[in-house]
Amino acid sequence: MASTTVKSLIDQVRTPLKDFPADRLDGKSYWGDPEILLHLNNGAKILWRAIVDLYDHHFTVVDEENFFIEASTKIIYGVPETVHRITSLEPRVLGESNPNRSLIFKPANWNSDLFTQARAQAATSPTNAVIYYTLMAAGAPVGPPVIRIAPALTSSMLLTCTYVSTIAPFDETDRNPIPGESDQALINYAVAQCRAKEREDSMPDPGWMALFATERTDLLVRLDKRQEQAPDIVEGMFDGTGDGGYM
Repeated sequence: MASTTVKSLIDQVRTPLKDFPADRLDGKSYWGDPEILLHLNNGAKILWRAIVDLYDHHFTVVDEENFFIEASTKIIYGVPETVHRITSLEPRVLGESNPNRSLIFKPANWNSDLFTQARAQAATSPTNAVIYYTLMAAGAPVGPPVIRIAPALTSSMLLTCTYVSTIAPFDETDRNPIPGESDQALINYAVAQCRAKEREDSMPDPGWMALFATERTDLLVRLDKRQEQAPDIVEGMFDGTGDGGYM
């Protein structure tokens, strides 16, 4: 079953506002569709920020088409504008016949000793090597992050990148992009923001904002665990260290 259309969400926002043209004496809507649409988009961004911090792949993309490295360069090309957070980088061709199967990409802080030493190295063969990477620039939604690597490679390479994607602004013809039965949360947020136009203090309605907060909390609980086949594994304090300052 597909998610709710944004046009339907706009109509559902109008219900508690009593703002259908037939409900008003002048036959005109007090809140235009573009205004409600703006509030729905802003509410979706708030929910997206909370959901991605669950680290449970709700907005994860496995990109096997765009990312690549040119020989003797210290930057990764083909980075989409929607990249928010990278979770893994690896050669696109894997398997026993792949000469790059022992090439490992590790995140590291630009100013760490490991990255500083790697930047000073000559280009290395993509075999049995560790390549450090870091993200720079503002990143999404301003633009694609700049991914710098060190050391450089002696040959070009296609990459597979797994990353957390931002959500694009939606319009009336789209569907709700937020998972977990999030319709009511978006409706509550939009109603709260719309009612600011009626209030003397021009602030969002506190009652509807409280309802939004409750729905947001419930939504995160629903989305927090996507599988129950195996228990979660808790890593030790020092597991995964030695990568230049990232844990």
